[in-house]
Amino acid sequence: MEFNGKDDYLARWIHGISAIVLGLAGVILLRFFGNEDRFSSRLNVAGFFALLLAMRCAWYAISGRGNPNND
Repeated sequence: MEFNGKDDYLARWIHGISAIVLGLAGVILLRFFGNEDRFSSRLNVAGFFALLLAMRCAWYAISGRGNPNND
């Protein structure tokens, strides 16, 4: 069993749970705070990056490659 590799199932489970939480946070930020003022545009950017990080965490959780913690 290698640390943070393909066979590190604990890290993959943690990244899978993190992907779900970050994905929900990103959707909430983009869906409910999507007005056209200056503060909401910052929340939209935060929501976009939360979804991006959620996709990277999900990719690692599913495939075991591309650990976001190593980049």
